[in-house]
Amino acid sequence: MPDVDVVYSAGGTDPVHTISDGVSEPTALAFDKSGNLYVANANASYGTVTVYAPGSGEVLRTLSSHFNSPNALLFDFRGDLYVLNWSGQDVVVFAAGTSGVKRVISRNIDYPSRMALDRFGNLYVVNYGSSSDVTVYGGPRMAYKYAITDGLDAPYWLTFDLIGNLYVSSQSNNTIAVYAPGKRTLLRTITDGVDEPIAVAFEALRKR
Repeated sequence: MPDVDVVYSAGGTDPVHTISDGVSEPTALAFDKSGNLYVANANASYGTVTVYAPGSGEVLRTLSSHFNSPNALLFDFRGDLYVLNWSGQDVVVFAAGTSGVKRVISRNIDYPSRMALDRFGNLYVVNYGSSSDVTVYGGPRMAYKYAITDGLDAPYWLTFDLIGNLYVSSQSNNTIAVYAPGKRTLLRTITDGVDEPIAVAFEALRKR
């Protein structure tokens, strides 16, 4: 796997530049509100997150504490950074724009593959391990709330639609499970044309 990130201009097909400084088996990318690029690196000791200023290929700073195979990144509305650790089996939260660990979320996390925040700021974590569920956390300290298990078997990915319904892909039972906002029981399943689904996404609505 090349240890490089490739940058393209909007709508372009030729690389503008590449980022290799500080990149080691990159697994996830995310941008903060200022346009800084964050790269999760799985193969740098136990893992790192490297930060780059907009348009730059030089490392601005490196986050290296509390990582073990980081594989997903996201920012909340405050700008706090959430880092999902596959082997560490936890989520590490960094205060906005700093290297300071704000909290570590680990209760009921079992080889997590993906995470997302709903419109109320609750954190959803997909557990690909033996628990085979989605765990939900919320409140000021992101306390454990409940687990979603109905209809899931080796879940891997999740996303929300525009009205807040949760969609979770399950590889073993070849389904996309759908849940109403805040609910743990299945609303419906999508199976037609689904075979070991890895990712789920919605296209943007176009104005006519």
